[in-house]
Amino acid sequence: MRKPVDPSSKLWVFSDSSVASNQNHGQCDCACAEPVLLRREFKPQAGHLYQLYPGFQSVRLDHEVTVGLGKNRPLLLNASALELVRRFNSPHPLIGVGWSRLETAAFDQMVLSGLLIPVGCDDLPPDSPETLTVWLHITDRCNLRCSYCYLPHRPENMTFQTGLAAVQAAVRSASLHAFPRIKLKYAGGEPLLQFELLTKLHTAATRLCEETGIHLDGVVLTNGTQLTRSRLDQMARLGLRCIVSLDGLGSGGARQRLTVGGRASTAAVLRGLELAQQAGSDVAVSVTVTNLNLGELVELVDWLVENKLDFGLNFHRPAGGLSTGLPDPFELVAVLRSVYQRLYAHPERLDGASLLDRASLLFPHQHPCVAGHSALVFDCTGRVAACPMLLGQPVTALDSPDPLGRLRLATGDRLNPPVEQIPSCQACEWRSWCAGGCPLLRHTPAHDRYCQVYRELFPDLLKLEGLRLWNKTGL
Repeated sequence: MRKPVDPSSKLWVFSDSSVASNQNHGQCDCACAEPVLLRREFKPQAGHLYQLYPGFQSVRLDHEVTVGLGKNRPLLLNASALELVRRFNSPHPLIGVGWSRLETAAFDQMVLSGLLIPVGCDDLPPDSPETLTVWLHITDRCNLRCSYCYLPHRPENMTFQTGLAAVQAAVRSASLHAFPRIKLKYAGGEPLLQFELLTKLHTAATRLCEETGIHLDGVVLTNGTQLTRSRLDQMARLGLRCIVSLDGLGSGGARQRLTVGGRASTAAVLRGLELAQQAGSDVAVSVTVTNLNLGELVELVDWLVENKLDFGLNFHRPAGGLSTGLPDPFELVAVLRSVYQRLYAHPERLDGASLLDRASLLFPHQHPCVAGHSALVFDCTGRVAACPMLLGQPVTALDSPDPLGRLRLATGDRLNPPVEQIPSCQACEWRSWCAGGCPLLRHTPAHDRYCQVYRELFPDLLKLEGLRLWNKTGL
């Protein structure tokens, strides 16, 4: 990150390159895996001609400061810097007669952010992903019956032997494909119903990754009703993070997350979150937005901000191409704008928030998730699927010498193509920031609705990112 200067000075720019290299920034670890980032950083070079990125977008924060979006990431510019950028509507060399050192330094950030791009240079290839995401479906049992859940909730549990073999298979593929990191997600069902199995598996996974030199990140995806202080303390000792699902504080959120007996679960979830914060646990909240809880979203976000909880807003993904539970796109836009209005006063909370489903302006990406590319989803019996929503369609199993290689051959770009290969996305100036949306929804009513919402709200999201950056300057 560059040291900020007074934006009222002759020339001022500011960017935050640290988030572009942080794959976990803003992540609340829902079922989706992290996107594969595009590394498009061109180093400034004398003698090259540069031009303004054709997809340049900007939003004015006040009379002096504008947030601009280049090819790589957003940055802040004052009026003098914005005027300088406009010179590159036609190609220019970076170093011109009479240009000052301050201008030359500003060009460095403009090029690195992708605001100015070399004329005639192709995009650099994307980085190979650094993290292999592994979903362990340790139980199909759950004490809730969420309205949007896609699981049959059979009385099935993963055995320790199957879980250990799944971890060994993941480490095997990670080593073969040179992944330096594994993110292990313990899920269900409700994984805390198999807490002893969870802790035994993570202890074994930690030992195995230490032996192979692979960094391990562990996260528990829970409904929060089964959290206790002793469990939270034990997870902390094991280095496990905790992601809790909470969809609302009122009747709408309660209706879509009822217990098996038909009772509301909200109070139990709030008690679990309170215990987690008292214990100092690394905890965040995942919110699934449907037509049932949309009217309570502003109240919920106010509560999350007040309680200093990181959160992510995830759009409902109906199974089987149905439209059940989808919020009206016009209402969704209006409610999210109300949410964003509240967040304008709390830029310090934007670092840990994911505010528009899988879309993000922190970094460009070619896939909305890594399903079919860098993710392994193990069911209770050890069969491997490309996505948690495809658990019933396994393509390989844990006894494969290389389950990831087999999965890539069976699915890969056919399931989850890069956005450059999606015809309907080619004319969209935002395509590198949503990457086409969830691949499982691509030919369903949900895709068109959410695409409409993304495109409508990207300028609002850019303003929020500008406020986040402004808060980083310390001015």
